[in-house]
Amino acid sequence: MKPWQSIIIAAFATTAIAGSNPTLILDDFDADPNDDAGGPREFSASTNAPPGPFGDGVRFDLVTGSSFQDDTGAMVFASDPGVTARGSIVWNNNGAGLGLDAIALGIAGFEIDFVAVDQEFPMRLTLRSANGGGANTEIRIAPSLLDDGIQTASIALDDLNAFLDFDPTDLESIELDFNFRSDRAEGLDFVLTQFRAVVPTPGSAAILGLGGIVCMRRRR
Repeated sequence: MKPWQSIIIAAFATTAIAGSNPTLILDDFDADPNDDAGGPREFSASTNAPPGPFGDGVRFDLVTGSSFQDDTGAMVFASDPGVTARGSIVWNNNGAGLGLDAIALGIAGFEIDFVAVDQEFPMRLTLRSANGGGANTEIRIAPSLLDDGIQTASIALDDLNAFLDFDPTDLESIELDFNFRSDRAEGLDFVLTQFRAVVPTPGSAAILGLGGIVCMRRRR
């Protein structure tokens, strides 16, 4: 069995659930692109090793299908032994921009659910605004192989470090970078099941009742 096969089996042994805070589901990595943050996500990955016996040395994509009998999905990152790989996911409405007003929506931060992580690695969240500004922060994800269920990484909007002229009222894109530093983990495997915006405001119930993500203003 290849490394990513066993981690996929483990991922679907647990169902992802939202945290205690009201949230907007930006992406639950299923087969339906309508619940994504501004349209289908874009994956990219790179390695510092030549192709291995399983291909390019890293698997980084969605796992969905009728075999699960529902719309459940996950994003799987699985590196071959001896390969140091990095990956990223970008949501930007297929290049048209999200046109997302984080302040009007009351977004206080973001949550990312992992159901399997085989070793510690660095992750970075970057928000870019339409005026060319941006903000980001780095955290480290600890190993967790379903011993304690879902591992949720939380990032507060206030924790992001702004660079250039960041404007949170007009977000152009949201990006997650995994294992991106020069000292990144070798042979890293993990499974991500949900990416959410936390909206702990009095209006959050109304937002969620309207479908959450459809309330995001998109630039035409």
